[in-house]
Amino acid sequence: MPEVLGALETGDSLYQIAPGFIIYTVVGKKDIVGNRTGWTFDEMIQLLEQNPEITQIIPNATADDALSILIMKLDDYVNWQTGECSFTDESFIKLLEFANRFPKNAPDPAYMEDNYQMIKDGRALVDITTLSSFYNYQLFNASYGGDISFIGYPSDSGNGSAFYLASSISMFSKCEHKDAAWKFIRSLLTEKYQSSDDMWMFPINKAAFEKQIHDAKETAVDENGEVVEVAKGNALVDGQIIEIYAATQEDIDQVTALIGSIDKVLAYDREIMGIISEESQAYFNGQKSAKDTATIMQQRVSTYVNEQR
Repeated sequence: MPEVLGALETGDSLYQIAPGFIIYTVVGKKDIVGNRTGWTFDEMIQLLEQNPEITQIIPNATADDALSILIMKLDDYVNWQTGECSFTDESFIKLLEFANRFPKNAPDPAYMEDNYQMIKDGRALVDITTLSSFYNYQLFNASYGGDISFIGYPSDSGNGSAFYLASSISMFSKCEHKDAAWKFIRSLLTEKYQSSDDMWMFPINKAAFEKQIHDAKETAVDENGEVVEVAKGNALVDGQIIEIYAATQEDIDQVTALIGSIDKVLAYDREIMGIISEESQAYFNGQKSAKDTATIMQQRVSTYVNEQR
């Protein structure tokens, strides 16, 4: 899958590979967010102003939850090669201000509403989710009442989805048995391995991916030779069981278009995210400005990054 390989590259080199991938994204109703795979912060705010009935951006989310968007953009603010950080950039200030639109505390679990229902009713704009198969897409489509868009997080580039690698693998440069190590790595990249029943995510092997498409669209033939649809599973929607049948070409096209739009791999550093979460509280509580908060984050994260290099 060239899109995944391209996202995995550092410069012109490929230092890691993975047998499969998951898509980390944001989903919303197509009639509200549009039929697209990306948007900017300004476009999101405009949608909220045009739809006053939307009372929450993400159902039941807090300001800390909203800052999780940073894991999509960490590489935009941290350069591990040079040690430089850019948390004082205007784009990060805008991210802090976005997060400050959310409640500071999580709602009482007894009063938390169903995420699916809030999206369907038009009371929430989008929801954070992952996508790991064509069947997974069909379940989302049924649960949200159809016509959904995986639009991703709002971002300056307008591309806010990312590949998540559940099991990436690399070879040490000082490996004493490179041939054996490569033989093992190669076994994970074959069509045979990635087409097995153990593959619970999208495969990186193109032939295995095409097989997933074939299986998703597959129907059955009855005793009279007539094509019939056989339920592949079901979903509970509004208290009713809805059966999921073969994927349509429109389903396939929407998922493949989303994959084709992604150009990054999810970056996550527990220490950096801890610093961001800790320092953001002063801003959320009105004790510091977004700019002053970002300056402190810049200093602390820069120190951490350069200690690790």
